[in-house]
Amino acid sequence: MKLVSSLALSAALMLGTTPVFAAKEKPVAAPSMALSKPFRAAAGPAQAALKANPAGADAAVAAAEAAATTSDDKFVAAQLRLQIGGALKDQAMQQKAVLAMIDSGSGLATSDLPRLNFYAGQFAYTANDFPRAIKYLNEADRLGHKTAEQDTLLLLAESHFKANDIPGGLA
Repeated sequence: MKLVSSLALSAALMLGTTPVFAAKEKPVAAPSMALSKPFRAAAGPAQAALKANPAGADAAVAAAEAAATTSDDKFVAAQLRLQIGGALKDQAMQQKAVLAMIDSGSGLATSDLPRLNFYAGQFAYTANDFPRAIKYLNEADRLGHKTAEQDTLLLLAESHFKANDIPGGLA
């Protein structure tokens, strides 16, 4: 069988064709943004305010959040809020923004869902909200979030232990 497979591959390469199993997958196109006109009008000044002074951009970002009607509007508005939270080192604001990004239903969030769920779990853990941490860390793990620096399973186990769920932490 191995000889036949090697011969088939050699013949395909000599003929200039690509065998089916060797064909590359087409790259996935990035989702397009569907931002409403009212949101675009409000988001421009919010971005300018963030660039000039993140700490003073709250009113402009709040106006963009109020103008958000589509799922993409809501996702981008939450990203703006996350920037303010980061600049102010306000973890509660960052957590709220991350949760809004997850809950937006935007196609823009799809590829970031594993990471966003991890951050939501991490914020909940830091706030000693272990049931919520377990919820988001489980989802991050289910979606495949695994990195060396941010061990999802270790934080998940620790959340179970701190919630007095020893069997869950050992699972």
